[in-house]
Parts: sequence; C-alpha cells; structure tokens
Amino acid sequence: MTNLTQVCEAYLRTVNAWDTRIDTHPDDAGVRAAKYTAGVLRSGLLSPQPGGGAGDFLAAQAAGKGYSTVSNLYAIEGDSTPAGEQGSCGYEVTTSVLAGDGKKKAARDLDVITTLSAHRQPSGAWLITNEESD
Repeated sequence: MTNLTQVCEAYLRTVNAWDTRIDTHPDDAGVRAAKYTAGVLRSGLLSPQPGGGAGDFLAAQAAGKGYSTVSNLYAIEGDSTPAGEQGSCGYEVTTSVLAGDGKKKAARDLDVITTLSAHRQPSGAWLITNEESD
C-alpha cells in the first residue's frame, strides 16, 4: 500500500474483475476494490447503484459462470507521478469477459484509458480518490 504504482494496479485489476461464480451483483468487484480507495470514491463503491455494469455480467451469468479479467494493463509512460502527498497514475486497461471454461464470451474486449488520482495517508499508504480534497 506504500507504492503508488502497485496500489493503482491492484485497484484497476480488482475493480475490473467480477466473477459470476461468486458475485451476486455486477458491483461486487467495486466493493472489493474499495479497500484501495478513500473519500467519495470509497463511499460510491460501497453503495452500488441499481443497474451498474450489469450488461456483460448478466450475459456471462446466463452463459454459465462467466467472469471478467484484466487482460492488459499498460502504464502510460511518464504518467505515474507521486509528488509529496498527492499522485497520479495513467493506464490503458483491457478487460475481457470469459466463460467459466476460460473461452472468450464477449464480442469485444473493453479498452479504457484512465488516470487515477491518489493521496498519501498519514500511515504512508496510498489510496485512490476522485477528488483533490479526499
């Protein structure tokens, strides 16, 4: 938790990995990822909204115990910047939806480019936030 890059990567891998074999709601991955967050972002992850990212989740569930996984996590060069008590990390993330047998279930992978903001806590741990004041 004291390495900004490792916290960013753990958060992205966790928040993008749901599994219908154990999850009952598409936002369960967000609840698991909340441990890497603070402030308003943490509150939002721990209070999932109806619907959420239900499309792929429900399709995979109907197809027989599907899950998602981060198949590519590429740090955008020069975009990991710990600076005192604040930092940020930039990534290109590819999430794949698979069936329980490991075969591809989605027509396409989901590619997202994201920049995460983080704040160093008094304990030295980095936590992902979505506001400068968190």
